[in-house]
Amino acid sequence: MTNKYRNHFTFYRSYWETVNKCPPEVRGVLYEAIVGYALNRETPHLEGLADIVWTQIKASLDSQWTKYNNGCKGGCPPGTKKPSMVGNQNAAKVVSKDEVNTSDVALTDVSNKVTSKPTQHSDQPSRFRKNDSRTRRDSEIAAIIDASYCR
Repeated sequence: MTNKYRNHFTFYRSYWETVNKCPPEVRGVLYEAIVGYALNRETPHLEGLADIVWTQIKASLDSQWTKYNNGCKGGCPPGTKKPSMVGNQNAAKVVSKDEVNTSDVALTDVSNKVTSKPTQHSDQPSRFRKNDSRTRRDSEIAAIIDASYCR
């Protein structure tokens, strides 16, 4: 079931910026078209520049209508993982401690001067050291980037 009427809609700044670039006689027509379509799904009959601008804005309004109708149906069931909610598929794999030993690697900047050395956190409880090698590696990368770009 699709709804024919809405009580509100999102009017984006891009609509305003686009419509304000048009001549004054076209602006009123476009504002009426946007509001009529966004609230009541009334398809306007436009010509010339108004039709060109309307084609661009209509795509965004159609997307809003789709989201509105899906929300009226109850939306996504609780606990469902959407593809956009499942983490970053392009993220690099975490390297194990056996593959990389960062405890004796000194950090260097681009000019090969030693800036610091990772510290051991043996005095911290093990729950804080769970991702110790990854944390150290992230710290090393951040230090190298700072040394390279923040001179």
